[in-house]
Order: sequence, then C-alpha cells, then structure tokens
Amino acid sequence: MQLLSLSPLTSLSSLTSIICKTCQSNISTLTAFTGAGAFYVLIMLYQGEEIKKLIPQRDPIMMVDKFYSVDGDIAETGLTLSASNFFIEEDGKMAEPGLIEHIAQSASAFAGHKALANSLPTPVGYIGEVKKFHCYDRPAAGAELRTIIEMGAEVNGVTILTGHTMVDGVKVADTQMKIFIEKYLMMLLQDRFYKVNGVDKSDEQNAVFHCTLLADCDVYRGHFPGNPVSPGVWNIEMIKECAMMLTGQRLVIKGIKQCRLTAVASPAVCPEVDVTVAVAPVEGGYTVVASIADDKQKYMDYKGEMAL
Repeated sequence: MQLLSLSPLTSLSSLTSIICKTCQSNISTLTAFTGAGAFYVLIMLYQGEEIKKLIPQRDPIMMVDKFYSVDGDIAETGLTLSASNFFIEEDGKMAEPGLIEHIAQSASAFAGHKALANSLPTPVGYIGEVKKFHCYDRPAAGAELRTIIEMGAEVNGVTILTGHTMVDGVKVADTQMKIFIEKYLMMLLQDRFYKVNGVDKSDEQNAVFHCTLLADCDVYRGHFPGNPVSPGVWNIEMIKECAMMLTGQRLVIKGIKQCRLTAVASPAVCPEVDVTVAVAPVEGGYTVVASIADDKQKYMDYKGEMAL
C-alpha cells in the first residue's frame, strides 16, 4: 500500500493528478487521514474483482485478492484467507503448497500490472522451480496474508524472484522461485493469416510449428481475385513470428542472406504447413534458418539474421 504525504491545502484536482502520476494505474481504494500537520492518502491499486485484470487464474484457485503497491522491482500483494479456500485443510489451516501458489500468483499479478501499464494483455506464468521454501506457520482461515515479491534477473525468459508472506507482521513463509512468464509479442499475422495448431520443440533453438493457412484471410481478396496466392512477404513474416515464439523475444529482421520461394503456397494448395525454425544466438540477436513445407513439397527456404 502506498502512502502519500500532502499539504492540507492540496486541492482535489491536484490530489487526483498527484495520485495518478504516483500510481500509474487505476486506484481501487483511498483512505485519508491527517497527522503532524499533513494530509495522508493510503492507496490500494487493485482488489477483489479488479485483480482479474492482472492474473489469468479464476476461482476456485485465485490466490491473490489485493495488490497494494509497486516500488521498482518490488511489489506487495495480499489475500484474505477464506474458510472455503481451495487449500484449507480439515484443521482449518492452509496447506503449505497454497503458500507457494499465493507467492507465485503474487509474481503473476506484478507481471500483469506491468503489462496493463503498457496496454498489453494479461500474461500467463508458470512455476519452473521452487527453491529454499520455508513454512514457519500455516495460516488459519480468516487470516490476512501480506506478501512482498522482489523480481530479479530474467534469463532466457525465466525470471528469478524471492517472496515472503506475513500474517499480522509475523513471517509465515518465504521462498525463491524461477517462473516463466509468457510475453505478449504483438504478432501481426498470427490468427489472421495463419494459425498455430501445435509445436514440436526439440530444444531451445529448434522447433517445428504446425500451421493452418487461413482461407478467409482478407489478403486473398486482393492477392489475387479468383486465384488466391499466399504473398511471399507474408510467409517471411510468418517465419519471423515463429522465431519470436521460439525465442520468446520481440525480433526484427536485420538482414536476409537468402530467401528462395520454391513453390506457390495457398490455402487451396497447402492448407496445412510446417514451419521449421532453427536459431543460433549472435550479438544483438539470432541467426535464423527456416523453411515452410508440407508432406508434398517445400515452399520456402530462408536464411537471415534477426535482431532484438
């Protein structure tokens, strides 16, 4: 929860401006009080149903119901632990994995807050590793959980974080985690020109994307009327977007060494294609070798470099 100290003479319009600039977000709750000649405002950024803007989880496994504040790489969240909570055991106390899930969803809410501030959709996060988890006490139903999350470095799409949860000022759990948070990569053509039906990923640098070319795409009204042909440049964009999905990074085409269009592609000729992508890290980006093919023939070979 953020605390602003303001002059008693601060106007309502000035107060609104100061709060919005401080929070950079919608404000769920304001609590005002005076003291030592100053006027204070306590700010809660999100609570209750508004949390759904930040996390993809829904009942019965929503484990965050308050988002108090953000300060750099640190955020504070909360949860009122109801008797009907999914993780409440027969003795009326929370199972230890519930504390882990609460901390993980707190990190997800932090990522959702950042995405919302940039007008991006709510990201989906997954736990990759739990390390050095300690449960000092199992909270009982009715407890108010307060959790501090500190986000660390991101390496290859995996974020390292630490978190600790307190009840009435007493620490009940702490842990380290590695979480994978999907990035919104702002695809131009996915689900407009093509749809990804599945991915066979052999390792972090090689994958085959099984795609459908969408016959109802608007491009075919003009390219060409009565004879729909997939534009070669859109096939290049499809390769770039598959490379983005493989790396988890927003990429731009820095250079194309060679791109051979070996056959005409269209939904009528090849409604299902495989986009095979191999990337290799270089300074500032990746080299990319790719192809588009089906079980009959190859439609494109591509070699180039994409930058971050």
